[in-house]
Amino acid sequence: MCTWNPVSEEALKSRRKRGERKHHYTWDLDDGRPGFVRHTKKDRLKIYVDVDGDGLFTANDKLVGRARIKKPYRSLGRGEILEAETFGAITAFNALDASSADTHAELSSDAGLIFGHPDGGQAAVFKRIFLPEDYL
Repeated sequence: MCTWNPVSEEALKSRRKRGERKHHYTWDLDDGRPGFVRHTKKDRLKIYVDVDGDGLFTANDKLVGRARIKKPYRSLGRGEILEAETFGAITAFNALDASSADTHAELSSDAGLIFGHPDGGQAAVFKRIFLPEDYL
């Protein structure tokens, strides 16, 4: 299942010691390459892929998309869209071949992502993501 979830409290405290950048959520598309999500001051989510595969959000990781947070979730503070220990679903669109019977596919550069909230709403819609060449 493709998901996104909040970062644990202990991870938030220890990231400065490791030289890690600030992020509020992680996302995983079940392809073995997780990424990071930042919730900005301007009610946007920015998603990054872990290019170097070290599991740390560093300056080497690439921004692949940004989206405005949907109205019902804008009033929540940074990092508070998902409660601790909860998961939201990620749904891809424009990524599946229409003739394929499989519901899970590799992402293409013209795919979009919907970050769903556990209450059934859509927290954000990334109309298009821009994957780095070495990611595909």
